[in-house]
Amino acid sequence: GTFVKDTAALRIEADFTDKNVLINGNIKTKNDNITISASAPKKDLTQLKASTSIAVKDPLQWVPMKLPPSIPAITNVSFSGNVSASLLKMNNLQYNFTLRLHIGEFWPFLPLDATIKVSGTPIHTMVETFIKNNEGGTIFLEGTLNDKLDCDFSGEIANMSAMYGPQMMPMDMDIQSITKTGDDIEASIETREGSVIKARVA
Repeated sequence: GTFVKDTAALRIEADFTDKNVLINGNIKTKNDNITISASAPKKDLTQLKASTSIAVKDPLQWVPMKLPPSIPAITNVSFSGNVSASLLKMNNLQYNFTLRLHIGEFWPFLPLDATIKVSGTPIHTMVETFIKNNEGGTIFLEGTLNDKLDCDFSGEIANMSAMYGPQMMPMDMDIQSITKTGDDIEASIETREGSVIKARVA
């Protein structure tokens, strides 16, 4: 294609010989590999199960436009997951995904490695995020999200500092809660020094 820097090989296979219809697809370049598979019973093709595995060294090579330099580099993306659904009853949708990636340096953070896990249903989704730099700093955030985008998260930032003006300042904090209900957002955060910050936006 016009946007893919390296030559890409595309393979699609379909198998109708068993009780299930099986379809497998693969796109492979010099550095990247994308695999997708799907299956459904022949007697009811609306009962779909699908899985994917994606490994992309430099995803910005797949973007058809030049991005602003302020956007940090994203590399070594790994994505895997599976979905099961009834196409006639999308409320039966269930999913389980894991995303790993490297994020280049941007203020106030050093380069970061991130792992994001998502599982559940559109009505109730569980999210777990773990981010670390190469100096022992970590960010952990976990919580739930529903189909109305209401959410409840908690976590912590540990062993991280940043330059604020001429001074290096700690970013460590205990994120006691970040909650969104409707248009209301509430947060409660405790700093390393023991100060508690509570905020509400309505």
